[in-house]
Amino acid sequence: MVSGLRAAMDKQIHKEWQISSIGWSVVILFLTTIDAFYDLSVAPEDQLNNAWYWAIQEWGLWFIITPLLFRALSLIEQQKRHITTFSLIACIGTFIIAMGAQAIFDLYALNDPIPYTFLYFAPLHPLVIFVNIYLWQRLIKPKPSQLDVFQAEQQACITVEHNGQCIDIPYAEIIQFNSASNYVEICTVQKTWLKRATLKEVEANLPDNTFIRTHRSHLVNIKLIKKVTIKPSGSGYVVMSNDNAVALSKAHKKAVKTFLQQAA
Repeated sequence: MVSGLRAAMDKQIHKEWQISSIGWSVVILFLTTIDAFYDLSVAPEDQLNNAWYWAIQEWGLWFIITPLLFRALSLIEQQKRHITTFSLIACIGTFIIAMGAQAIFDLYALNDPIPYTFLYFAPLHPLVIFVNIYLWQRLIKPKPSQLDVFQAEQQACITVEHNGQCIDIPYAEIIQFNSASNYVEICTVQKTWLKRATLKEVEANLPDNTFIRTHRSHLVNIKLIKKVTIKPSGSGYVVMSNDNAVALSKAHKKAVKTFLQQAA
């Protein structure tokens, strides 16, 4: 099943680049038009005589910088942690990258000294970043409901790579996870998948109250447990919905029985 999450992410990224491209195209067209009208309205000796592409030289870098800033802000918003701090860091980083790239371009392409570039652009770039943030807030920022859907989709499945494709496996279809050295076996009714990860890493990203560890090498779907059998030795096994028996160690026996009693 191809990821709906990946499709939503691709759509969001496309929107960020589209808005950036349209916005900067309008800005450059406006600046070019104003420059042309100025030259037409003054005496020849007062004309600026800029090349027709001067605005692209001045602001073309932002065709790339702006969507990268949009992407950073969107990722920060999705995390819902330290949003203000990370957003400030993103803005400072954007300013440094923009000024550095502009200074290098002006020095080598236009032979402009670096102090001149800083004098001209340093006051303007913070304003540009502010406008970018405003546009992101108004046109791109995911609404709370969209974030909830995104996070719900993110938590509802696990992604594995198979034959060069990313496959999303819903947690509801997974019977158990088994540790297999540097990989984890993901067992469903239809087939068993392999994911390069540790069982501990998989467990850390599972939704709450969906899987429980029965053994250091096994995680099972709580809703698909048919019965629990305890041996005289104290260990036992858990029978799953596909009638597969999964080892239940003494260390995890109490936690499994307690959880099943609470869920009953």
